[in-house]
Amino acid sequence: MLFNGATIESCVETIAKTLPVCKVREVAYATFSILQIFRNGEAYLVEFDNPGCIFIRNHEVQSYPYKERNIEGKQIHEYRFQVELGDYFVLMSDGVLYAGPGDFLNFGWTWDSMAKASLRCLSEEISASRLAVSLADTCDELYGHRPGDDTTVAVMHVIPRQVVNIFTGPPENKEDDERVVKAFMKQEGKKVVSGGTSANIAARVLGKEIYTSLKDYDPKVPPTAVIEGIDLVTEGVLTLGMALKLLKKYVKKGLTPRFLRNWTRVTELPDWQNCSSKNVPRYICLSGKR
Repeated sequence: MLFNGATIESCVETIAKTLPVCKVREVAYATFSILQIFRNGEAYLVEFDNPGCIFIRNHEVQSYPYKERNIEGKQIHEYRFQVELGDYFVLMSDGVLYAGPGDFLNFGWTWDSMAKASLRCLSEEISASRLAVSLADTCDELYGHRPGDDTTVAVMHVIPRQVVNIFTGPPENKEDDERVVKAFMKQEGKKVVSGGTSANIAARVLGKEIYTSLKDYDPKVPPTAVIEGIDLVTEGVLTLGMALKLLKKYVKKGLTPRFLRNWTRVTELPDWQNCSSKNVPRYICLSGKR
């Protein structure tokens, strides 16, 4: 709702009126944390009954003043501040602070424990998604893999805006080839072509040759190619499937950045492993049949 321009008052009112009522306590209850970061670096954070956001800058936990408001009988904390490159923001549900054994007593973490765990994870370069997974996995282990409450962790990492454009799959109509390739080439940022048919179309429209490269050959995927003016040219289905598999494995801490650098040229592109909701790469995916 906030994303579409609604006010925080409207959001809280809507939530209060639409929440299901607990059959035991006969009350409607919810908690939420909302963080918005705008292109000019301004940030807006609103919290209701969730543990406070952990602000990390230069590997130190920071604190920001907030304004307290009463909306529909609910105490809301509002923050407004300016972010800097490298900042991390860790948001969590209240189940995080109860991570531990026991169904009725809190033998688990405190907010300070969670903050220290976040700093330990950041002792090395780590992506937002990987930090969130690490913290959530730790909470799951403290619960003995039987969480007694919602245990959600979300992480925002402020990094420079980076753009990657991918052309994969030919246009449905051959007469659209030139228009599509020219539109693709006009985009800012890195350009990747995936798929043999797509590569042939791009080379034909651009008037360039395709050269197969064995520089980074790996038996698990077909070799890459080179087209002047294109940053990366790959085979389609197998390569994209392997890329997706590696991304999922990386998020689950199964791969190191060093492994990725040695394995593939993809890491020569923008730092996709640090993508966050503020910095989602733009994809131009053109698919069809021929």
